[in-house]
Amino acid sequence: MSGSVQSRRSSIDVLIRVRPLRAELQEMKSAWDISASTLREKGNPDSLFTFDHVYGTDTTTQTLYERSVRNSIVTNVVKGYNGTVIAYGQTGSGKSYTMLGGSVSGDYSSPDGIVTLAVRDLFSDIEQEQQRNPSMRVTVYVTMVEIYNEQLRDLLAPPGAATLPLLIRENEHGVYVHNAIKRQVASARECVKVVHAHAAARVSASTAMNEMSSRSHCVVRILVERIVPLEDVSDFFSMSSEEEGENGDGMRRKIVAALNLVDLAGSERVAKTGSTGVRMVEGGHINKSLTILTTVISRLTEMSGSGNGSSGATPTFVPYRDSRLTHLLKTAIGGNSLTAVFCCITPAVQHVDESRSTLQFAARAKAIKNKVSVNEVADSKTKLRMMEVEIRRQKRMMLATTIYLWSKNLRIKHLQEKLDELCHLGAADPAAAAAAGASGGGPYALRTTPKEQQRVIIEELTRQNGVLQQELAEARGALERQLGPENKTLAGTQVTAAVAMALLMTVRSNSCVQMCVI
Repeated sequence: MSGSVQSRRSSIDVLIRVRPLRAELQEMKSAWDISASTLREKGNPDSLFTFDHVYGTDTTTQTLYERSVRNSIVTNVVKGYNGTVIAYGQTGSGKSYTMLGGSVSGDYSSPDGIVTLAVRDLFSDIEQEQQRNPSMRVTVYVTMVEIYNEQLRDLLAPPGAATLPLLIRENEHGVYVHNAIKRQVASARECVKVVHAHAAARVSASTAMNEMSSRSHCVVRILVERIVPLEDVSDFFSMSSEEEGENGDGMRRKIVAALNLVDLAGSERVAKTGSTGVRMVEGGHINKSLTILTTVISRLTEMSGSGNGSSGATPTFVPYRDSRLTHLLKTAIGGNSLTAVFCCITPAVQHVDESRSTLQFAARAKAIKNKVSVNEVADSKTKLRMMEVEIRRQKRMMLATTIYLWSKNLRIKHLQEKLDELCHLGAADPAAAAAAGASGGGPYALRTTPKEQQRVIIEELTRQNGVLQQELAEARGALERQLGPENKTLAGTQVTAAVAMALLMTVRSNSCVQMCVI
């Protein structure tokens, strides 16, 4: 990461959503006792799961979004942090409904999903930010990729059009899909329209457990690029108006954040879905990628020390690259992202095993901590200007240090002149030297002979001279440490010039002291 890299630890926020029983699927009885923070399996008192939030069957998507996504993720994306919302669970548990609302089944009259709600608030926050800072420029892009049978597919690509191969790449800001189409969107309405229109292109099919079962993982990524002019680096070290005019319109601060909205395909059992042929192959790829995701979660939990109760577990290899899904989610899980995972379950008795497995996954995931920071990108022009500002700052510091050293040199010179005067006076008239020393009071007045008084004066002046030389050396060392190795050449000439006079005075002082003592 470049630029502002102040970071903090953030736990993955794991939330449970329980969908209502569906009579058309012969779901007549619930297997769970549900409260605001716990789920207990009926007839199995040892099977108790505790979470920060458990959203029951009567909770709307709007409510869970406001409580768990709006302020913790969407608001921070506008500030420059990555954010991720993931829907996880078995097939038919309500993941796509949670993320996309009724549009996934063509019912646009039903409540909006998290994608629509997040996009609206994102653009609203951007508009408010621009009102506070009119000089800021914001550009929003959207990409949509699905992972079908472990292959990447660009949902924004025109049907039948030749496209470049999609590749998962990493840079200092995280993981991204190389060659994926980035479509610029100017409003929340346009962005939502793009997402809903192309979400319909996902591979889906009807199974015994879900009439509209997604056969792929879908990742909607909304990129927010902010460019903010740097009007003033600091009051003291800012550029002058002339310096500003020399290089155009000044420096810019570029911040790029991503909001990832992930709708995972659901795990399924062949015996329950009745899948055969192509559907069975699809289910195999889905289950494999979700199994690897579970492994990644388990390894990260072990690394955090939660797996064995210790706080310093041995580093463990995390197999992110074992599947396209986990590789693409590397930033979201254990990386630089504020992440919320909605684990969706059905309370029906016939699905108790799948629901228990989902809750076990959720219990492990909540122990993971991400390290999040603002994603700031400095372009070459800004980097150059910042270096120029830093050089000017260092020059000012060297000037201040030179003035300080000059004042020390004046004091050394004054002591040297006094020492020279006493040396000459002592050689020409010992009695006058004694009187001069005695008139100074202090330790000199206690000496009875002129020679003894002269010796004490010379010792005191020599001591003061040594103290000043030590201060001079410390000041020079502090300046060189502050400049750092990259600026030592720049510092060398100016610091050496400032110190040379002091060193010359030291040599003269020492020579005179030795001559007087002899």
